[in-house]
Amino acid sequence: RNVSTCRFAPKGLIASGDEGGTIRVWNPETMKQREDLPVTGDVVRDVCFTADMKFMAFATDARGVFAKVVKYPGCGSAGPVSGHTRRVTSIDVRNSPKTAVITGGDDMIVGFYSGPPIPMGAVPVQKKDHTNFVLDVRFSPDGSKYATSSSDRCVFIYDADSQEKLHSMTGHSASVTGVAWNKHGSKLVTSSSDKTIRIWDVASGSCLEVISLGDKDILDMQVGCTWVHKTNEIVAVSLRGDLSVLDEGSSKPSKIIRGHANPVVSLANLRNKVFTVDTLGKCVFTDTNEPGTDFHFSGKGHKTPGKSIACNSRVVVSGETSGDVFLTPVDTLEFPSAPISVMGGCADIACPGTEADFAAVVINDFRLVQINYDGSAVELLCFEKSETGTSVSVTEDGKTVAVSVEVRGGAGKLSFYKNTSGRLEKFGDNISGTTAANRMIFTKDSSTLIVGEKSRHVKMFDVVEQVKVTGGGVCHSARVDGLSLSPDGKRVASVGMDGTLAIWELGSRSKPISAKAHRNGASGIGWADEETLVTAGGDNSVRTWTLKE
Repeated sequence: RNVSTCRFAPKGLIASGDEGGTIRVWNPETMKQREDLPVTGDVVRDVCFTADMKFMAFATDARGVFAKVVKYPGCGSAGPVSGHTRRVTSIDVRNSPKTAVITGGDDMIVGFYSGPPIPMGAVPVQKKDHTNFVLDVRFSPDGSKYATSSSDRCVFIYDADSQEKLHSMTGHSASVTGVAWNKHGSKLVTSSSDKTIRIWDVASGSCLEVISLGDKDILDMQVGCTWVHKTNEIVAVSLRGDLSVLDEGSSKPSKIIRGHANPVVSLANLRNKVFTVDTLGKCVFTDTNEPGTDFHFSGKGHKTPGKSIACNSRVVVSGETSGDVFLTPVDTLEFPSAPISVMGGCADIACPGTEADFAAVVINDFRLVQINYDGSAVELLCFEKSETGTSVSVTEDGKTVAVSVEVRGGAGKLSFYKNTSGRLEKFGDNISGTTAANRMIFTKDSSTLIVGEKSRHVKMFDVVEQVKVTGGGVCHSARVDGLSLSPDGKRVASVGMDGTLAIWELGSRSKPISAKAHRNGASGIGWADEETLVTAGGDNSVRTWTLKE
């Protein structure tokens, strides 16, 4: 299930909650899961722990029980969290001078509870100062104060003992989505849908600084923030999923960590340099040797869901469902001012090496199109009405092109062409199959074509003789969605719609090495080096794998 919340926990751990009602506790150093706790049947909105980790509190959408405090790790009840009439969106716990819990919810109420454990029948203190949904509540580090933020654009600070409201802070022009304290409790940071974060002085309640983290794009809205006490850095997260990291006193991010918040549909790589695109059309660059690098795609990119991405050492070519294709330089990753329109969508893209005189070939339902470095597009083939384009591959020198189409009824047809200055000449006979190819790649010497079929088979064909040769087989239980050749050219890796990763020896009948790579399907794969693989999938993630003997 999709992750709905994530918080730092005591003892250097991390806690996360998901849409299915499960809370997981992780060791961030080993990335191994420590606890798996199915605590509710609905979305977990927030989760926190007492310092000794004897109690856990969480907020949820579960009807009638919008928040709970339980013993950890047994999850036995530690008293009622009552008083809310609608879902609780945020919860926090203090450890000194006495333990207490605060909650905020869609009923515009902030609740304050003594405990845990919370005595049976205890009546909470309720604050009803907000006039819209309460989005975040947080205690100060020493527990003497707490801050609340809301869709009413206000931030309030309360004395945790007297319950007196100390400050009412305004300035944001949209919902205040998050609030966090610095380690001394002297400053607050708030995030907002107005695409800014604000730094506040707690003593006076005045705004010290306004930092803009976006422009007119709705995806630049800031949906949360935290103040990392160990490094004194502020981290804000946008609706796009970008993490902006700022040093205290800085007016702009020191780095931006980008990832996917939607299923990844395609991956291409130049060894450690990995390019991915997702169902929102967002393109992300990842360097497996330098995670968190401040080098990213910039400019106005895709406006509709992404479909495919490919690259060579000169350009990254990405296509979307509308048929718009972007030719982006590798050295700048700045999208061009306008896309190249390829009518009919984009099913697959293949790039030759830089020695070829064109950038890519794009296949869609109706045609095959060559994309040139100057931004022009040349139609190479137009398919019959009974045919639908499914996949394309091109050799390193750009002189040979393999084209797969699905014939009405579901059968596949594979054809080979010589490409001379944008003019295709077919050679050999068509290769027929029970299903069409979904992904294809040539070997380095262009002698063999490796095919991943919709029918879950991986097959290999001699390009000259156009016959099936030894290698491949069945490992996946669903469509093959990605293929990549190892740097030494002796192995091919595949991923499938079933989420499985497989590694095959070329020219061998041996069974492949396989592993479960992603939930919700795997959509792309590449070799970073002879012992390292990179995969992407429908779980919104990009993962690296190390091969072991």
